[in-house]
Amino acid sequence: MAVAELKFPEIKNYVGGKFIDSNETKIDVISPLDGSLLSRVPVSGYEALDQAVQSALKAFPTWSATPIKERVQILFNYRNLLQQYREELTELIHLENGKIKSTHPNDSTPENDSWNQLRNEIHFEFHISR
Repeated sequence: MAVAELKFPEIKNYVGGKFIDSNETKIDVISPLDGSLLSRVPVSGYEALDQAVQSALKAFPTWSATPIKERVQILFNYRNLLQQYREELTELIHLENGKIKSTHPNDSTPENDSWNQLRNEIHFEFHISR
């Protein structure tokens, strides 16, 4: 039996500013459009989760000491990247989920979806931390 070729690189966990190779079980990401093998993702277990949590806990004091103006700028930079790579992200979502690519400007877009989620989380966190 022939080994199917991945359309995109295998996904790795991103922890502590580095992509981590995993010996864990991987699952195939199959496109619902044509059944092609897009990539593989790790099924992360407790050890990988704990590694990510420990890394986040280590980073938290520095992040929370960063002035809000700088943190917001990072989020704006993120939104700019989402806008810059909109076509690529739309294509990836189309391949992975089968979502129809729309040309209507008011439709859901990757950057709008992500930005709205971030905005809601910031709003929620701001009110909780007061």
